[in-house]
Amino acid sequence: MLFSVDFSIRVNESFQTVHWAFIPAESVTECREVAQEIKANLPESQKHQVHIFIEQ
Repeated sequence: MLFSVDFSIRVNESFQTVHWAFIPAESVTECREVAQEIKANLPESQKHQVHIFIEQ
């Protein structure tokens, strides 16, 4: 399956995309693992946490 993944930060009660990717994976669990690896390579400030949103 091909998953669309949004990496977003929350600013003033709304989410703003900072990065997105298409991730080929056999399951949501596998996709989440790959997304966590991508997230680890994204710059993250002390003020904002990066959230992951996965769509099929």
